[in-house]
Amino acid sequence: MPTDFIAAKKHISRVDPVLRPIIKTVKAEFAYRSGSAFDNLLRIITGQQLSGVVARAIYSRVKQLSGSRSMTVAAMERITDAQLKSAGLSAPKIRTVRSLAAAFNDGSLNPRRLSRASDEDAFDELVAVKGIGPWTANIYLMFVLQRPDVFPSTDLGIVTTMRKLYGVEGTQEELHEIAEKWRPYRSVACWYIWQSARSPEVA
Repeated sequence: MPTDFIAAKKHISRVDPVLRPIIKTVKAEFAYRSGSAFDNLLRIITGQQLSGVVARAIYSRVKQLSGSRSMTVAAMERITDAQLKSAGLSAPKIRTVRSLAAAFNDGSLNPRRLSRASDEDAFDELVAVKGIGPWTANIYLMFVLQRPDVFPSTDLGIVTTMRKLYGVEGTQEELHEIAEKWRPYRSVACWYIWQSARSPEVA
């Protein structure tokens, strides 16, 4: 759980009457992802545009190909494209994973540098990898780099749920205007929006 999770809940509840009852209802706790940078990025890339169940199944099959508990760059390089395809990765995702491994190898993507960088610089370094887009970069910032003020405004779940909760059309301008009041805890507010979409009793 983020060290400032309590402060985030209090702030969001105070400034947003729409999220206030959701925060009171959701019993789950915000949790960051552990593990290596490469393994986490692989998991995020695998899960893009897929349901949680399907994403976990594909990631599990890919991880089994490595023969280890977590995927490393060296292990990925021993796996063929045909094997990745048989595990369920699409051709674009295979290309992205290969680009990711190359970026780790040549140092253009450096986990230590990412951890020290500002949100903007870390985002730019991630999306510079061919195939990694804003969604993947934002999820990595939120759940791996533990940045509290990230707003993945293009996430389908965020757009759909905010449209329903706030009665807006869901344009980027509208969504960003709503999210401004959540600063500096937009990551936590988005997490609650995801939770509300998953929980029928608060949806």
